[in-house]
Amino acid sequence: MESLKVIRNRIKTIGSIMKATNTMKMVATVKLSRVHHENKHSRQCAEMLQNMLVLSMNECLYEERIPHDHWLGQTTGRTLILVLSTNQGFCGPFNQLITKKASELVNENPGAYVEVFGKKGNSIKQNSEKSITVERTYASQDTRKFTSLLVRLITEYITKFGVWNIHVVSGEYKNAITQKASSNQIFPIEQTYSGTTPYVEIEGNDVNFLEELFTSYLKRMLNALIMEHLVAELSARVITMDNSVKNARDMSDNLGTLYNRLRQDKITQELTEIVSSTECV
Repeated sequence: MESLKVIRNRIKTIGSIMKATNTMKMVATVKLSRVHHENKHSRQCAEMLQNMLVLSMNECLYEERIPHDHWLGQTTGRTLILVLSTNQGFCGPFNQLITKKASELVNENPGAYVEVFGKKGNSIKQNSEKSITVERTYASQDTRKFTSLLVRLITEYITKFGVWNIHVVSGEYKNAITQKASSNQIFPIEQTYSGTTPYVEIEGNDVNFLEELFTSYLKRMLNALIMEHLVAELSARVITMDNSVKNARDMSDNLGTLYNRLRQDKITQELTEIVSSTECV
């Protein structure tokens, strides 16, 4: 049986842990509120640019003013997989979901180029032909820098390695208690060419216009995926920290009950000894 001192020290330790996890929960909640607000219209803007790119490509492809294979991504078959994991833990099974989804996509695309971002994605490297790890934070300005880094990386793969099939594995926010990992094909766009007469007209250099529009689409779509990934990650961390606080509180309550019972038993034992000694006299 543990002594009262040991139980008292355990209660104190659990109290310190509860304070730390509660602080982490509040920090994640504040970050989640800010990122969730920034993410509110990111996906809508990305989808608008995607529709503009689709209509513009349809117009050029319909009139055969640009090569079909180049913009439809049908020739090389080269694939680039970008995996967004996390730099921190304490977010439940979220990292495992990302790792599982990324590994499945890597196995489905043998020989694909794989770039992994975040320290918690180290296990994916075993299935990767090439991968890197970068530091990320949740500040909005760093999110923009990270988006620009991804755009430069994709452009480099397109120009140097002939990559034209691009997938992003990231977290997806479903609701306050549910997050999952998703794989998004950001190019080629599935509904790119319908073969019908489009409703737009493009004047000037078609290729330059499409490249600029494609770059803008990449920036917005990647930024939207990054923001949603951060929302899902922070939401998972809030839930994990909340559960940790509840578990710590339950453990503290149980130990408190045990402490009081042992203390009362000790008092009863001492009183019994006093009464017994008095009766003997």
